[in-house]
Amino acid sequence: MKRFIVAILVVSIVLSGVLLAGTAVAAGKTIIATGELVKGTTTYPAAVLTYDQAMDDSDTGSNPGIELWSDGTLTKRLMRSNDNNGQWDYDIAGAYFANGEAVVYGTRTGSHGPQGRVWKSGSGSFLLQSSAVVYCTPMEDPTGVFEYGPFTIVKGTTTYTGAYVQYDKNVDDSGTGSCPGLRVFSAADQSLWRANDNNGQWKYRVDCVYAFDGVISIVGARSANGGQTWSPRIWRTLPNGNSFLTQFAGLN
Repeated sequence: MKRFIVAILVVSIVLSGVLLAGTAVAAGKTIIATGELVKGTTTYPAAVLTYDQAMDDSDTGSNPGIELWSDGTLTKRLMRSNDNNGQWDYDIAGAYFANGEAVVYGTRTGSHGPQGRVWKSGSGSFLLQSSAVVYCTPMEDPTGVFEYGPFTIVKGTTTYTGAYVQYDKNVDDSGTGSCPGLRVFSAADQSLWRANDNNGQWKYRVDCVYAFDGVISIVGARSANGGQTWSPRIWRTLPNGNSFLTQFAGLN
């Protein structure tokens, strides 16, 4: 049993009050991410995700404030959140674009407390919403090991309950090998996936980890060793049995 599973009762997955820092724009909306979006056969190279706190707080209507636009002019809305404003309050932990997809993750809170959520772009006019387990605060070991979880995930034909993500800064700093210390383990400490990068060339940073539909997404960045420039990255587990995390260049 990993130490974080015991401590999680204290830490909790609640993200209440956490809002991604963004850029305020007209009409009270805040830009939370920009990037390339693919919808159907159309590509929008500079799509924009916004969140409207006042709309969320209004308690009227069916849009708690997450909106996806074709570009920064905010004149053509492509998708929006679809929920009862009077029943739910949103807390946005983060947002990004990767592989042509727009993603927002955080919680929604109603009368029964907070629920982890992921909102994704789709083919219709509403953002797709899924329940999710979201962790943005790791259990940290004094030796430099960070862990996030537990999660329920799928690999091949096997479902793993109690899986966790580990980032080992010591391995990342070693400058040797092809795994910068980012792995996904089963509850029995079996390595299921690992990052596949040159330790001597890259350093990693993990900001938040979430899981839904049996897939873990690790939101963070990488930089050239010793450099000050960080490039957003998303690492995902894919259930096809591959042992390497799939890496996407994220935009946020």
